[in-house]
Amino acid sequence: MSPFMYLPMSHCALPKYCQHAAKKIIWFCVVLLNNCMKKPKDRLSHAQYQINHKADKDTLTVNKWIGTSGLNVKSFNTTPIQLLQAQKSARELLTQYPQLLTQHQINTLKSFNKLMVCKRTRAQLKPEAAYPILNISTKINRQLFRQHKQLNITGTE
Repeated sequence: MSPFMYLPMSHCALPKYCQHAAKKIIWFCVVLLNNCMKKPKDRLSHAQYQINHKADKDTLTVNKWIGTSGLNVKSFNTTPIQLLQAQKSARELLTQYPQLLTQHQINTLKSFNKLMVCKRTRAQLKPEAAYPILNISTKINRQLFRQHKQLNITGTE
């Protein structure tokens, strides 16, 4: 609500559009005056402004990185770490190593991802729900290690 609503502009000889413009000018002057009268402790120094700007920029960068990892930024702080690890592993396995997965494993990973997308179902999941996903991830990592080891053995002979 404007503090100038009590100004008797209706009795002025100015047209209505000029009265409206006059109220805007007065309001603008009051806002400028309030900004000038701020206490020094309320104003940010250049260094403080730079720190806040860098923090905001870093937050955006981290949120983007978390999003590219397949995790939801909004639920990152409220979801148990086991579920986050399982979600990241499931996404990684489905995108990078689908040839090593059986159809049953693919279905398990996809159903887990569907559960993690919805806020309500994610909140109902217990950390123990991540164990089958992490077990699949461990199994695939062992297979990858064996393949890598065989490549190194055949490469040195």
